[in-house]
Amino acid sequence: MRTAIADRLLWIDSLGGVGVGYVVLVLHDVLADLYGLPGRVVAGIGMANLAYGCMSGAMALTPRLRRPWPVGVLIAANVAWGGVCAWLLQRYGAEATVLGVLTVSLEGAYVVLLGLVEWWVRRDLLRTSEPIGPRWALLECRVPPPVVALLAAIAMHAIMREWPGGLPETWRPAGIAIALSGAALALWAIVAFRRAATTIHPMTPHEASSLVIAGPNRWSRNPMYVGLLLVLVGWGSWLGSVASLLVVPLAWAWLRRFQVEPEERALAARFGEAYAAYRAAVRRWV
Repeated sequence: MRTAIADRLLWIDSLGGVGVGYVVLVLHDVLADLYGLPGRVVAGIGMANLAYGCMSGAMALTPRLRRPWPVGVLIAANVAWGGVCAWLLQRYGAEATVLGVLTVSLEGAYVVLLGLVEWWVRRDLLRTSEPIGPRWALLECRVPPPVVALLAAIAMHAIMREWPGGLPETWRPAGIAIALSGAALALWAIVAFRRAATTIHPMTPHEASSLVIAGPNRWSRNPMYVGLLLVLVGWGSWLGSVASLLVVPLAWAWLRRFQVEPEERALAARFGEAYAAYRAAVRRWV
């Protein structure tokens, strides 16, 4: 029974934390009114859930991270967040709505219970040698990279509303220049793919008819994704919020694991030694 729970726990933990965290972060203004809590508090709850979901996901994806100390940190994070929820109830309980009190109370009880379950199955978590949960291939090449970038940009704007500043005003034009450079790089790569008469569809890399090594692909194996990330960096710079830029590494991590790695496997299977030589000569990013 413990092994069966451990096989699914991090998967559920990660998707729940990332999903709930993102929704709460993006809709924190609406939820703040519903809960009767300050917007910054609700946004902070969203960011904490998002960070925790990313930590669980990293452990689920990377068996070597499942060691005593990371598992201990995971358990401690749940218990600590339960304490934070208790403090929020004590601090804001009098002004919060019934829905707000109920939501924070349920979250606190849930994370503490989750921490106890993780403690109970900790030895099984450590013994698990394969990525936990359903096959992660279910997420590979499923979300188009422009959609990933759009969701990241929305989250960055939501963060900026509560944690603005940190970058000087002079960074705003620099941000525009960075974003335009990223868009130009991605467009250049698309043109190179079109000239090679091969697919640019990110969901079907196995349908590539030729290996593109012209244009920006001479210096980067993934110039389209580099371009998207530069657009996000430019967007965060234009917003002027240092906190919003923290989303960019999350977008990069998603693209690397669920888009770039499966694409590389597909290209290696299709083009063999030619792709191996290209991969050895050109960096993945820059």
